[in-house]
Amino acid sequence: MSTARPFLLCFLLAGLPACFTDTTGPGPTILRAPDAGTRDGGGDCENFSGYFRALPDAVCAPLGGPTVPTPMCIQQTGCDVSVTTPSDVLKGTVKNDTLTVSGSQFDCTAIHGDTGLSFNCSTRVGAPIYRCTIPMEAPALPSEAASVCCDPVAQSCGDGQKCTYIQKGTNQPYVSACLPKQGGGFIGDTCAFTGIGTDVGRDDCQPGLFCTRAGREQSADRWCRKLCNSTANCPIDQVCWSLSSISVPRGGVCAPTCTFFGSDCPAFATCRAVDTIQPDGATVSGPGCTTKGSGQNGDMCRSDSECGASLYCNGAVCLPYCDPTHPCRDPTQQCVEGVVAGTKLGYCLPKTH
Repeated sequence: MSTARPFLLCFLLAGLPACFTDTTGPGPTILRAPDAGTRDGGGDCENFSGYFRALPDAVCAPLGGPTVPTPMCIQQTGCDVSVTTPSDVLKGTVKNDTLTVSGSQFDCTAIHGDTGLSFNCSTRVGAPIYRCTIPMEAPALPSEAASVCCDPVAQSCGDGQKCTYIQKGTNQPYVSACLPKQGGGFIGDTCAFTGIGTDVGRDDCQPGLFCTRAGREQSADRWCRKLCNSTANCPIDQVCWSLSSISVPRGGVCAPTCTFFGSDCPAFATCRAVDTIQPDGATVSGPGCTTKGSGQNGDMCRSDSECGASLYCNGAVCLPYCDPTHPCRDPTQQCVEGVVAGTKLGYCLPKTH
């Protein structure tokens, strides 16, 4: 086995096929299954672990289309493996040099070879198998990160460390990593970033907590909130606010819930739809208290925080929420349901003729 060779990961995600290539790392190491002598798929197995994301401007040729969702964490314990993306988790095992995983949409196998890792997938809904290539990189992480792809809820890091989400730069993906523990802020305590600049993840909250403005006034200090991977991790009066649409593993923070059109938010806030993570892992819109401004129906805006009570920023205009008991007051608007699944909550949008 060579000591350095390309890493080729062919995947089928969100309806798009992809292959990922990493040419910087060594060849796979060999792990031993804990019960190798008795289990199906036992024996020595190659290590597929790692954190990867698509290179900038990569496209999925020859079919084209948008970049396949990344980043992804490939996590392996013994010969058990899971592949986590922002939209799915595929689980399975590794037997010798072959990885086999299944998710909600796909069944996949992967084999190391002299030219890399070939990942072949078939859909569970009868669509044909597609194959193409897309370059993948193992992005640079903070030097103090002991490892990546840890469990922020279970706190799977070693002594003196905490598992938290880090983000290297604005609009970059969130990924979990083991960082040195710094500070001891409790839930609700004011907190601050402690790293170079304002790098997300380096904060003075206790392990299991995250420094954020979720549920606070936009101009206020950040506070320590409990990390979660679903609303089931949160107290009864809170929901799991998603940190980002691009994070692995999928995660958020527990923050107060509220009643649409109600008065249970603090004076600085109003109840709006926020991205929440449900017990089944789905990310859906749910109620959360967010900063309100002075903008009224039809006023220009750049974000929700510039709009008043029960209004949100649609593109660049403040528009109201609505439901059967709170109809649109502007006769030029109509209530379009679908903000929160299973409810009648909607948006007041201009009428179409």
